[in-house]
Amino acid sequence: MQTHSHRYGVPRFRCGLGSSAMTTKAKVVAPMALTAPTVGQRLIAALVPQHFPTLTALQMASGVAYSTLSNWKNGSKAPDLESVEAMARLVKRDPLELLGNREGGSTTALHHHRDFDKALAAAEQRFPGRLPRLAYQHAGTTSAAQWPETIDAVFLFDLASFWWKHASNAEAMDAEEASVRAEMAAVDAKRKR
Repeated sequence: MQTHSHRYGVPRFRCGLGSSAMTTKAKVVAPMALTAPTVGQRLIAALVPQHFPTLTALQMASGVAYSTLSNWKNGSKAPDLESVEAMARLVKRDPLELLGNREGGSTTALHHHRDFDKALAAAEQRFPGRLPRLAYQHAGTTSAAQWPETIDAVFLFDLASFWWKHASNAEAMDAEEASVRAEMAAVDAKRKR
C-alpha cells in the first residue's frame, strides 16, 4: 500500500487491485487529551445512577437547574463548595466521600450502585458455587466513571468472573479459604439447631 499526499493535506492510500487502483481518504483523528475528571463530573458520576436514575431525577430532587447539572457533567462548569455540600446532604453522604477521595473510598465503586445488593443475591442464586463470594466482593470494589443505570446478575457475574480469572494465586487461595470457612460455619450452624 502506498501513501500519496492530497492537495488538501489529507493523505490518500492507493491499493493496487489488478489493473485498476482504488484510493480512499484516510481518517485523520486528533489525539484525545487524557485528563482527570473534573469535580463536577465526579459529583454527577457519584449521584447518577447510584442515587438517582437520571439527571432529570437529580434535578427534581435537588432543585438545581438541569442546565447547571449538565454543565457539571460535561466539565464545562464546576460546582461551588456549597453545591457539593448540598448534594452530599441530599444523599446523606460525606462530601469528600461523594467526590471519591482516597480516605473516604471511591463513590464510583460498583457496590455503591443501587442495584448491587439485588444483583449480588440474584447472581449467587442463578450461578451457585461457580465463583467464591470474594470474587463478587472484588467486583463490587471495581470503580468506573459511570456505571449503567441498571445492573443485573449476569453483569455482576461476568465482572466477578473476569476478576477471578485474573486474580493472583494469593487472592485465589484467600478466596477459596474464605469459601471453605463459610461452608464450615454453615454446617456448624445446622448442627447446633
